[in-house]
Amino acid sequence: MTAPDPRYGLANERTYLAWVRTSLGLIAASAGLNAIDTGWPQWAESTISAVLAAAAVSCTVLAWWRWRGAKAAIAEGRDLPDDYGHVILTVVITGVALAVLLLVLR
Repeated sequence: MTAPDPRYGLANERTYLAWVRTSLGLIAASAGLNAIDTGWPQWAESTISAVLAAAAVSCTVLAWWRWRGAKAAIAEGRDLPDDYGHVILTVVITGVALAVLLLVLR
């Protein structure tokens, strides 16, 4: 069996780093929300901040999980595994955005 094309491994690493970058952005948003006075109820700030922090942790774990699975599939010449992490992250971010929108418009 021939060695896999290095471009696939590099693309896999770029995707992993994009997930990590997203996680860092979520951490920054969570910390930033705690650092500023929004005028929102404390429970709302704390809940949104906690959801953002949990999404950041999940994003990091999903990044590693996806990278490991894709790396193994590339090395073995298999199809890449199905990945639904982006769907979960989209739902969470949409929920946070709707909550923020409701708080801003109240």
